[in-house]
Amino acid sequence: MPYDRFVRELLTACGSNFRTPQVNFYRALQSKEPSAIASAVALAFMGVRTDAWPKERLAAWPSSSPGRVQAHGGRKEEIIVWDPRKVKKDPDAPPAEPGFS
Repeated sequence: MPYDRFVRELLTACGSNFRTPQVNFYRALQSKEPSAIASAVALAFMGVRTDAWPKERLAAWPSSSPGRVQAHGGRKEEIIVWDPRKVKKDPDAPPAEPGFS
């Protein structure tokens, strides 16, 4: 599988962590804040730490936390719902452009 497709499937996965293993990427993150997700993605897939990046550069990343995480009773199953519409700050704006400067 090409690397770009692998990463896209991992980052946009939705569903149960029992049936869709890719969603476990989000479960492993310490924080679900968009900046924390962007930092984790940069480190995991680009090998780059974002600690020294200017805040504007990190804010330019179209990262979004999963829309909803639902725990099911005493089981450890979680449902991750990723909503790409939450990436945009203005609902009428065009999709966010990635900032890789």
